[in-house]
Parts: sequence; C-alpha cells; structure tokens
Amino acid sequence: MSRDIMRLFVYISCFTGVFGITLQPSPTANIQRFSSMVLNCSLEKSWTTVAFHLGTLNIAFFFNKRTEACRNYAEPTPGLYQWYCDYNANTFYLTINNVTDTYNGKFIECMCTEENDVGRARTTINVQYPPSSSPSLIQIPNGPIIDGNKVRLVCNISGGNPLASIVWQCIGFTQTTQTGNNMTVSVIERVVTKDDNGKECRCIIKHPLLDLDKEVRSTLNVYYSPSTPSIIQTPSGPVNPGTLIIITCEIQGGNPLAVITWQCKDSTPMLLQETRFLMFLFPVYV
Repeated sequence: MSRDIMRLFVYISCFTGVFGITLQPSPTANIQRFSSMVLNCSLEKSWTTVAFHLGTLNIAFFFNKRTEACRNYAEPTPGLYQWYCDYNANTFYLTINNVTDTYNGKFIECMCTEENDVGRARTTINVQYPPSSSPSLIQIPNGPIIDGNKVRLVCNISGGNPLASIVWQCIGFTQTTQTGNNMTVSVIERVVTKDDNGKECRCIIKHPLLDLDKEVRSTLNVYYSPSTPSIIQTPSGPVNPGTLIIITCEIQGGNPLAVITWQCKDSTPMLLQETRFLMFLFPVYV
C-alpha cells in the first residue's frame, strides 16, 4: 500500500495550480549547530497529500484518508526526524534533531496536493556555529621596523557561520576589514615612530556563539637612533701626573642600544658596561 501511495503522490505532483500554503520559519530557518529545529506547514484548504522534502530526500509523506489521523508513509532515519499532524487545523510539524553543518544551505520544502492543485513552500536552513580554528596574526614586514617606515598587521580567522568579526586594540592604526570565502580578514597599518616601540596590538575575535573571545597579540619592535653622545671626565679639569681619571662616554636611547668603541692611544682601558653608557678607567702618565 505504501508503494501505491508513493506512485499516487508522484502522479499528482505533476499538476499545477494554486494552493494556500505557509511554511515557518521562512524564508530562512536559523538554527544553532547540534540543536533541534521545528518547522510547521499550514494549509488553507483540504488536502490529499502532504510531503516534507530535505533537498531531494522525502523525509515525511502524509496521505489523507479522512480518518482525522496522521501517518507518515516515508521511512526517515529513526531518531533524526519527528513529525506531528494537527488534522483539524491542517498544520503539519516536522522536527529535525541534532542539526549538523551538513544541513547548512539546504532547503526544506513542504508540498501539498488536492485534486489538480499543487502548493509548495520552501525555507533554507542556516546552521549557525562558531569558528573552530585559532586566529593568525602576521606582521608585514616581519621583524624590527625602522622608525618612519610603515608596518601592516594582518589578522584572519576561518570558519564560523555567520563569519566572525574582528576588533583591534591598537591605538593610532588605520583599519580595513574584509570577508571572503569562509574567512574574515582585518588589516591595520601606520607609519611607526619610536613611541610605538614595545606597543602591544591585540586582534580580538568575536562571534555570537563563542563563550569567550579569541585573541592573538603582537608587540612592535621599532628601531630608532640614539641621542648625540656626551663625554665626561672625572675628576674634571687638569689633573696631576699619576692620577687615575675616568672618562665616560654616554649615549641615551636608541633601539637596539648603541655600541660604543674607543680609540685612546697608549692606554689600557677597563670596560664597564651599564644600561645606558660605557665607561673606561685608565691612569694618566707624564
């Protein structure tokens, strides 16, 4: 009997006509991944057959036997689909359990027939899920940046539906964001100065289905020149023969710190290196 009903359904569906039919939600059914989705198909008039299609797959098929009872004549996967029929209200309900990514972009169609009339209503499944990958952050050019040159930071994140958004915490940079095929890319850039040395830039990934934001960081290493060096003699002024004097050459700033070399004839200097200066000790001879 089931085969006869299926043949009847195929035959009737070849006719065209006007049939009041509503499928909800529509035109898009938004559902979080691994959740259950309920669709309802409502008719404005009596019916002979009602079918739910997932793409080309017939997952529910009802035949009106005027018994005020609904029976599904299709053979769906057990536990995956559930159905319910409100015979008096001409409303049919379909539940899809554990919706996965494979449903994304597919359509559900409710098709009804009555004599020579055929009605169809369709909705597209939009499965929402967070990005599973980690964001990446690339600096261009790589490595230290020379004071006065431009640096570009590129942050991207793949996956997720909808695509994730990117927020930067990096003052003074100009931002551009693009979305492509399954990826969000955001770029910030600026001409750096020595004040940018050591600045930390954070790329923060936001998505409505992420419990916690994802982020990746980059610290700028800006090379810049030091100040003009200064030389100090201790003790200052003229000294007596045999006196030990200290001549200190100091240069402030710079990244990396400057390297100091001495050219001092006929002396045996003692080298003392500290954070900001180099110092030589040597005796003065007559």
